[in-house]
Amino acid sequence: MAENSNNSVAGETHAWRYRSMAPKLWFIDGQAFWPVIACFFWPSKETFGFAVVSMLVLHFAARRGYGPVQLIGKARSILAGHVRYRS
Repeated sequence: MAENSNNSVAGETHAWRYRSMAPKLWFIDGQAFWPVIACFFWPSKETFGFAVVSMLVLHFAARRGYGPVQLIGKARSILAGHVRYRS
């Protein structure tokens, strides 16, 4: 086996480092691609608008380090408020 063999993706020598990263389609994270699939199953203007808005929200949340599950938890925390009642 040659020392400078290139087992890579796009010329990258150590492609194994990037295998844990989420897949992307252009700038859209793979986890935020589900609205497009919903738009394929129910094609309408409302579904397209929902897909565009939700993909933008999920894109900007991913830039801040939130995944879809963390974004739901953060939204729940914001909607619940700061007051905690004793049960």
